[in-house]
Amino acid sequence: MPPSPSITTLSTGFPPPGLSKETEKDFADRPLFGTGKGDLVDEPSPRRQEGLETESLSSQVRVPLPSDLRRYTLLAVFVSAQFLDIFGASAAIVGLSQMAKSLNMTTAESIWVVNAYSLTLASSLLTGGRIADTKNPKVVFIVGFLALGLFSMGVGLSRDKNTLLVLRAFSGLGASLTIPAATNLIVHLFPEPDLQETAIAIFGGSGAVANILGLFIGGCLVSAGWPWIFYFTTIIATPLAIICIFLIPHPPRHLPETHAWSSEEKGGQTSSPARLPKLDLVGTFLLTAAIVLFIFGLTSSNVNGWRQPTTISTVIIGALLFPVFFYWESQIDPVDALLDPAVWSIPNFTLLSIFALSNTYWFFLSQVSFSDIFQGEFGVSGIMTGVRFLPSGIAGVIAMVVASKISFKRFSLRMRLVGGALFAAGGSIMFSFVRRDDQYFPLVFPGLIVGSSGNSISFVSAYVALLLSVPPRHSGVIGGLWNSVLQLGAAAFLSITSTIQVAFPDEPGQLTPSFDGYQYGFLFNVGVLCLEALLVFVFFRDPLDLARTASSHELEEGENSGETRDTLP
Repeated sequence: MPPSPSITTLSTGFPPPGLSKETEKDFADRPLFGTGKGDLVDEPSPRRQEGLETESLSSQVRVPLPSDLRRYTLLAVFVSAQFLDIFGASAAIVGLSQMAKSLNMTTAESIWVVNAYSLTLASSLLTGGRIADTKNPKVVFIVGFLALGLFSMGVGLSRDKNTLLVLRAFSGLGASLTIPAATNLIVHLFPEPDLQETAIAIFGGSGAVANILGLFIGGCLVSAGWPWIFYFTTIIATPLAIICIFLIPHPPRHLPETHAWSSEEKGGQTSSPARLPKLDLVGTFLLTAAIVLFIFGLTSSNVNGWRQPTTISTVIIGALLFPVFFYWESQIDPVDALLDPAVWSIPNFTLLSIFALSNTYWFFLSQVSFSDIFQGEFGVSGIMTGVRFLPSGIAGVIAMVVASKISFKRFSLRMRLVGGALFAAGGSIMFSFVRRDDQYFPLVFPGLIVGSSGNSISFVSAYVALLLSVPPRHSGVIGGLWNSVLQLGAAAFLSITSTIQVAFPDEPGQLTPSFDGYQYGFLFNVGVLCLEALLVFVFFRDPLDLARTASSHELEEGENSGETRDTLP
């Protein structure tokens, strides 16, 4: 019998053991939302690998797959949401000076227009993912997208700095719901392996593109007034959120069940009776407090320096709360845990989480450094600064499209991750030699193209590899965790880089970096990227190979028991 194509669908996983040949093939061929032919089908269970066992068949429900037109329209909506979420942080950077003058804000206060949004976004992503996975991802996405649009309108209308900062924080909260919910829906709406890989790549890549295009679009909007940066989000997000009420199909509702790995972790004892998961309030509080305090301390260090007691104390307290959070999660029922400790046993999960620390960092470092250099050192306008960043966004989009069309057989995930990181390092090396405005085309322009292309490929490849390695029912939590790590990595490494840069000021006693300071900052980035490339090269385990190995074991077990099982080619 020819191999079943859907067993290659790594995100939907292997069928549960003990099924007959016909039942197993029928089960394996069933995506979450159906076949597209009007059939009603069961949800496939996740892979059984390293602590994540198959789920109970009692949780399966029947839902028809939407038409291709509807699915691709929804993908465009999800991509728009991801773009606006990241755009909300990058575009505001361009309008900070105008907002500061309009609202009588100090430099330290104006920075919180960005920080208030980023803090709530980073601290709530994992909670948003947990809610999306255990509740209704459709409702979570719509509520988050609508909140982002309405609160952004409130920010644009604000003429009081305190009100503006509060509404910016609520905007970040809305954004934190859309990203993991959209991830959950995409994984289930596109169960086909090739389509799912492309959909995930486009969705993940849209955030990277927003980092760059946000500066250009924000620079254009600022010319009409800083509120239009936020009205832009409202104009797009609000109507799309309303349309999604009718456009997103009702997802399957998982019945209460126990996790198969609970009994193993509890010494073989029977797991607790089937029930709906509870919201982990203690874990949510610990993680939120840890992220907020840690990022608050790091971002404050860029303004106040490390000599302030509040800066040091908040960073230390935030860092100490992370192990407290992980300990708490290990002590409660995995059904209720905000982040089930079993996910750390998933192949590549820890490695890719470390790798993610540098992805957003490269984009933010190039943006922040060259925004200061172009405008502060070379006297370039805000709009022209955005224009100078356009090659980065264009190159990133092209690189992601080309990478999604190349087979993994020609360029494996390991090659993409390592090569992408090294290309990004090459871009930073070019940046480190910039001293004059006339060096834009010889150094900055090629550096943006090479670095953005490499970083975009590694960014999308890491995101795809991560979602290929986890069961689809955990995709929301994993998507939220991934984006939280991106924010934490950007904040941590930017703080370290800023400390390196200001150690070499233009004049003694000033906090303005010299070109030597910028150079050492970029070289630090090169070291981080090369180290992570080395870690991936040595320790990365390709999920495609893991799936083939697991499938061959299934085949051997079937032959030993007198049964024949379908397997991967």
